[in-house]
Amino acid sequence: MNRLLTVVLVLMTVAGCASWRTREPVPPPPRETWHGPLAMIAFADPTDPVRGEQLAARFWSEAEPRLATAISAVIRRTGPRLAASWLKERATAYRVGAFVTGRIGGVRVQTREHRLWMSLTVYLVAADGSRLLWSRRLAETEPLTASDTAEEATDRLIRRLAREFVHACPTPS
Repeated sequence: MNRLLTVVLVLMTVAGCASWRTREPVPPPPRETWHGPLAMIAFADPTDPVRGEQLAARFWSEAEPRLATAISAVIRRTGPRLAASWLKERATAYRVGAFVTGRIGGVRVQTREHRLWMSLTVYLVAADGSRLLWSRRLAETEPLTASDTAEEATDRLIRRLAREFVHACPTPS
């Protein structure tokens, strides 16, 4: 009985290995892409929606001139979530192929370290709202000098994050 069980296990192992070696490799997933210019939707900020709009405007003023195709408007957000139907309406109105938006994870003055810290997740969303094309979490610090205000450091930091986004963002097809 043991000998029969051993033979069956060996045959199953050999058959499994043979079928594994003859399988075609799995192709990589298709690269997500879009057609047309980009538009900016204000960042979601769970603690301060006005700050989300202000940071998005600064971010976009740095990023938009560096992108091949983009419109200069920053679209106001109606709430923390974006409905696909709302995105489709905006895509038609602004004639864009995708949206850049994001979520502020946090902005803190770290007084002991004399710096400002910010966390931001940036999303590239298809114009029809059906899929996320790309995302990246950006977290950086900016030194604070005695003459700096938190506002000045925030401005420098959000502009640096915008340049990092432009460098990392995929290009349209």
